[in-house]
Amino acid sequence: MSFRDVRVTALSFDRVELEADIDIHNPNRVAVELAGFTYAFDIKESPMLSGEFDRGISIAAEDSSSLSVPITLSFAEIYAGVSGLADKQEVAYRIAVEPVFDVPVLGVVGVPIKRSGTLPLLRLPRVTFAGIELREHAFTRAQIAVAVEVENRNAAAIELHSFDYRFAVDDRRLLDGSLDDAGTVSGGDSRRHTFSVGVGVLEVGRTVWDAIAAGGKVPYKLDGALSFGIDIPYVEPTTIPFSFSGITGMGGRTHSDVGIYVRYSIPK
Repeated sequence: MSFRDVRVTALSFDRVELEADIDIHNPNRVAVELAGFTYAFDIKESPMLSGEFDRGISIAAEDSSSLSVPITLSFAEIYAGVSGLADKQEVAYRIAVEPVFDVPVLGVVGVPIKRSGTLPLLRLPRVTFAGIELREHAFTRAQIAVAVEVENRNAAAIELHSFDYRFAVDDRRLLDGSLDDAGTVSGGDSRRHTFSVGVGVLEVGRTVWDAIAAGGKVPYKLDGALSFGIDIPYVEPTTIPFSFSGITGMGGRTHSDVGIYVRYSIPK
């Protein structure tokens, strides 16, 4: 009995699905029965999954058969259960399977097998609010720029398909748009997008206008969604929402900014 292969069958930013293919050869001149098996899956020697399979399989004399063990792991479980993965692009695993055969004369016999390998680790890109800046200022109008940064924490490049955004100052929406084909972010790199908007005193009110004109601090909210793809087999295009709010100066972020990521927690 041996592992023929352990292969990835599905991969996303949420989970990885595997199938362990096992070949079973019966060299005996009598049929044997596979009564079932137990399995355990570890990552970096940390137990992640275990289970039992109790369906019997008959293997004829001097014949062979095969079976597959499905394994599904969420990245949330992996990051929560295994330390030291913050800067890793892959991680070592080990799968152990112990079939139980009902052999004539000998009775019930277990034959354990093990297989080791590596799993890819995927991380959602990190979207951050990179501040606003006063670009131009006249008596009743001003031009401000809103900056957003996308950080790719994977080794493979990501393609930014679309970038939907809404930006408000003091609960007054100033920007509402979408950017298609927003470019490529190489592995381990980041890309900044800047959106400009003209504002006037009638749109934001006298108090906020005075703060903008003086380069002071204003309450803001930025939210939207980023759609992207990554050049890795099985991984489908993904969309992540984002939302940030706080108080910001015209030269960038302040300590009171708050960013909210609505997917699972991942190492920083």
